[in-house]
Amino acid sequence: MADNLATTAFKGLVLLFITSVLIFICFFGLLRLERYEANNELQRRGASRYTPDGELNLWYFFVRVSRVE
Repeated sequence: MADNLATTAFKGLVLLFITSVLIFICFFGLLRLERYEANNELQRRGASRYTPDGELNLWYFFVRVSRVE
């Protein structure tokens, strides 16, 4: 009986681990997709602002709005 309980508990822990890893991958995949779509929308509108080294500056509008007096 104890052997069966240990096997069931082990299977449950493995299933829980696999589920948590899949949730982690999906969550960060969605965050990446969301950022990609936001960047594409900014570029499509022509509203992109770039840093001096040519990288896309995603914080331009936040910093710009916070500096308005």
